Amino acid sequence: MTSLENIAESAMKSTDVFDFIKKQIARHDDWRKPFKGHKDAYQGFGERLKTYLEKELPPKITIIYNSVGTGDATDKDRQRKEIYLMLIRQFIRQVVVQYEYRANTDKNSPEKES
Repeated sequence: MTSLENIAESAMKSTDVFDFIKKQIARHDDWRKPFKGHKDAYQGFGERLKTYLEKELPPKITIIYNSVGTGDATDKDRQRKEIYLMLIRQFIRQVVVQYEYRANTDKNSPEKES
């Protein structure tokens, strides 16, 4: 997770983040392992993260584009890409914080101590 956060923070473009996620999916079973009991149980963490960032996040950020005046003009494409990358970074920060919180609280839960 730290590597994911580091890549997101140092990436110059969103495709750098997606390339890293794809490599992690290919290399690590944990990134591919499906979540039982989740609506997307057939997808592992990596695919769900990639799908969210590629397909679900962009439509939601159109509101941000419009509020800062980027709209749909092609001459403002660079600004749109920067905003998209900033939102990817912030989302990944939150994913990492949540992961670390859950990983550490699960270790210290009363059920695990017995």
